[in-house]
Amino acid sequence: RELLGLADRVRRGDFIGRAEHVGRDELGVLAQAFNAMAEDLSKMYADLESRVEAQTHALRRSNRSLELLYATTRRLNEAPPTAATLTAVLAEVERYTGARGSSLCLVDAQSLKLQQKISTHPDFPERCRKPDCGSCVGDGSSSEPAHLPQTLSVPVQELGEYYGVLLLEAPGIGVDDATQVQLLETVARHIASTLRATRQEVSKRRLALLEERNVIARELHDSLAQQLSYLKIQVSRLQSALPDGQPAAVGEILAELREGLSSAYRELRELLTTFRITMEEAGLQPALAKALKEFATRGNLETALDDRLDGHPLSPHQEIHVLQIVREALSNIVHHARARTARVTLAHVDGRMQVTIEDDGVGLSDNPERERHYGLTIMRERTRSLHGELQLGRSTHGGTRVALDFPATHAEPPTDTSAEESLHV
Repeated sequence: RELLGLADRVRRGDFIGRAEHVGRDELGVLAQAFNAMAEDLSKMYADLESRVEAQTHALRRSNRSLELLYATTRRLNEAPPTAATLTAVLAEVERYTGARGSSLCLVDAQSLKLQQKISTHPDFPERCRKPDCGSCVGDGSSSEPAHLPQTLSVPVQELGEYYGVLLLEAPGIGVDDATQVQLLETVARHIASTLRATRQEVSKRRLALLEERNVIARELHDSLAQQLSYLKIQVSRLQSALPDGQPAAVGEILAELREGLSSAYRELRELLTTFRITMEEAGLQPALAKALKEFATRGNLETALDDRLDGHPLSPHQEIHVLQIVREALSNIVHHARARTARVTLAHVDGRMQVTIEDDGVGLSDNPERERHYGLTIMRERTRSLHGELQLGRSTHGGTRVALDFPATHAEPPTDTSAEESLHV
């Protein structure tokens, strides 16, 4: 009866019971065998339960990993990688890892200097004060930076090109958790792929805009420039054909015609040079540095560029117009200011971009619009295209100060670029 009761308990999954009669008779030997069997079954079921629990935990973790990949990939594919989109991606990563804070530091691929920092919390990482992100990127593998303890650093890279670094403060996983770190590296690669595609699209749009400008420059050169040259020759022929002893008024009119044609031709040549400007893929700052070097040579100037944008990017539309306004201001300095130094400052203040061009020359005349002809008009047209304001005044060095102020974030203009540039002409 005891053995039958124990067998019934085993059938219901209870392996705790043991037979008490373990003597040398037949029933005692059978009880010993039954106890050994129950012990083995108990260990086997315990092992199976632990395996099932481990597999269940692994499946839950896999499901969470798939949810993270799906959520981040969907956000990156549905919208451009703006600060809001990337902040939402960081929030998903925090929810998965349990991190107290996270940050995405986007860097320049060559210098590894910070261009833009996106954080879920404004003060994270509050201990990071380094001018570049090379120590966080390291050798391209996930690690814990020495200057940021309890912070996991995951490089954002694709095809050997660095786009930034993903920082997670006190995550629930460690550097030794290879599977979870690999998942975060996959998310970082998705971010890098999206940034790469966006930068390629920006580059294509910039090249398209520059190509439109080259087309306009060729049209102007083949039409208006030729006509102005012809008129200059005709005025010279007219002056030569007039007999001596003409009234002084005739000579004055001819001089005004010659001066007006020469001024228009000079302005047109400046405009053609401006339209043929190329901007490298590196962006606005290298283009400005190149322009400053060019005008420093042309005008025997000492130039300087003060970049305080702190990684805030500009759209191709904004970059082109800022570059052209700066070039026009530098051209005015070279031709009219008789200055020795010129300084260009870029700054981001309270959601607005501020561009300042200062010199130590003779300053503004009483009527700069008339003296400098079309230059200031074109600068104001470009400023209106940026939905900004342009102010001219005295600089701290006694020369001229040109201040451009426009919203930092603004949608790309829906108008055709060729029509817009024609308006500027």
